[in-house]
Amino acid sequence: MGSRWGLNRTVGHIYARLYISPEPLCADQIVDALGVARSNVSM
Repeated sequence: MGSRWGLNRTVGHIYARLYISPEPLCADQIVDALGVARSNVSM
């Protein structure tokens, strides 16, 4: 679905994770939750 808005899949997953999280997440928490490279989370 993110591709419809010009986002790649990983960015879509990051935004979704942040949206559903009840509290703010730091980059390391996103990396652990999604299993993506730290460089992909630093935007």
